[in-house]
Amino acid sequence: MRTKQILILTLLTSALYLLQFLVFPKLLPNYYARSSEATAIFVLTFLLCIGLGVGLVSDRIVEWIIPDAVYLILTRCYSANRAYGVNYDSFSRPLHFLFVFLIALALMLAAELLGIGAAAVIRKLAERRR
Repeated sequence: MRTKQILILTLLTSALYLLQFLVFPKLLPNYYARSSEATAIFVLTFLLCIGLGVGLVSDRIVEWIIPDAVYLILTRCYSANRAYGVNYDSFSRPLHFLFVFLIALALMLAAELLGIGAAAVIRKLAERRR
């Protein structure tokens, strides 16, 4: 694993957390805690983060594990009054939280795998055009 890439990805996902859970709820309070608009903001910023991370930093899924874990821990610490429906209150027991954490991590890694696959397809298409 390359430490520099992991650090950059961790900073990128931390910036994503700051935008999603601190900046946007303050700038657009009418749409939070839950709404279709907030969900769209969440999904679009998440996909943008994956796109930037895969395209500019690393397309190795192993290097995404630590940044994703940091993101999930941050959402556990503060979720902006349950923005986007994020609610860990019902998972107060460590085993329950671990279960939810591992499922969320698996879903994030699956989304990143799709991003990596899409990037590979785009690169192949670009090479064929040359």
